[in-house]
Amino acid sequence: MSACTPETAELGDEFLPLLADPRYHDYHYHGLLDPCDHASHQLAQLRAIAAGPGGRALAAREGLIPRGLCVFSRLCWDSELLGRSIWQLGPVLTADGTAEAVAAELLERALTAIEAEGGEVVVAKLPAEDLHAAHRLCSRGFYQWDTVLTLVHLRGAPRPSGSPRCAVGPFEDEDLPVLQDLAGTSFQANRYYLDPALRSDQVDDLYATWVSNYSRGLLPGSACLVARGEGRPLGFLCWRRDQLLFERLGLSVIGRGLMAVAPEARGRGVGAALVAATIAETEARHLAAEFDCVLTASNAMRLYAGFGLPMLRARQTYHLTVRDRPRNPIA
Repeated sequence: MSACTPETAELGDEFLPLLADPRYHDYHYHGLLDPCDHASHQLAQLRAIAAGPGGRALAAREGLIPRGLCVFSRLCWDSELLGRSIWQLGPVLTADGTAEAVAAELLERALTAIEAEGGEVVVAKLPAEDLHAAHRLCSRGFYQWDTVLTLVHLRGAPRPSGSPRCAVGPFEDEDLPVLQDLAGTSFQANRYYLDPALRSDQVDDLYATWVSNYSRGLLPGSACLVARGEGRPLGFLCWRRDQLLFERLGLSVIGRGLMAVAPEARGRGVGAALVAATIAETEARHLAAEFDCVLTASNAMRLYAGFGLPMLRARQTYHLTVRDRPRNPIA
């Protein structure tokens, strides 16, 4: 094997020096994790991806020293609901001073392995400021489909005063049909709808199943709040705790959720009531709550700005239709 040729690897602690880039650290705010904990947690995240169905870690080494790393695995839930073999590709991480050709070779080897396993669509997420990684993906045929902004409320932070304009309470079983209908019609600006390789009716089902699983607590640390008026649900906000962070370090951060308001109830304070209730839940039981919205969702941006929520990060999502990828990409 020549120097820096990628090969399958076990993710030991020798890879920690590759994980120093703060752009890839989720919990940098307010000293929630120090740099060493960040690197250790990110390594645990990468191990979880590599341990998934069909998962693998590819590493490039110079002698015994890791110079680059890439992980990938199949997204079973997305694949089942969307009727395509969908894979997640972790970031291509390299040590300082490593040639771009090493990162390019890691990416190409990963895509070749995914294709050999029957992969049809590959999903990759990057910090918006990592322009080199974005260029690398685009040269392999990826398209950017959305930019997601994440804002945060940290327990103890100031919050607006005032009373909610509608009642908010926990999910009840009879809410589910309304929430599923609302979930299936509220997220057309999101990436799965925008990708022409995927069927919109199947994406509807994915979001309806997503809110069902979170509402009924079928995933660890998941929950849902429902806004009600006129005897029926007017909107919902559901979330899931970062279970890996909770199990490893005992820190409870909620997010990765969905929020939707019925069209006829918009502009009536329903979204604000849901956010206020989630912040109250955070103050009582969690360390922080993260709120995501796509960059084009101006109403959601105004809502979060009204609560004074600071922005943590902007991430771009890229999709690749595997059969269309270039066979002789330009590095």
